[in-house]
Amino acid sequence: MGEIVVECQLEFEYEDEFLARAIANSVKVDDYTYVSTQQIGKKIHAKMSSESILGLLHTIEDYISCLSTAERTAELCKKE
Repeated sequence: MGEIVVECQLEFEYEDEFLARAIANSVKVDDYTYVSTQQIGKKIHAKMSSESILGLLHTIEDYISCLSTAERTAELCKKE
């Protein structure tokens, strides 16, 4: 039996390209074998894969948690 790979693609859109780039650069440092982050214009595209559905769900959860932290940090920076 061959190797099973489960894949997911997520897309996030922001108010401008600068914000999208800042957030993408923040989460991109955690990209490894299972995650690929790309910023195009005002959007962030994330591709993820895993050898199991449960593993993919953990990867998605971790990614969204990092993304949320980057978004909150960007908001705090805008207020200063």
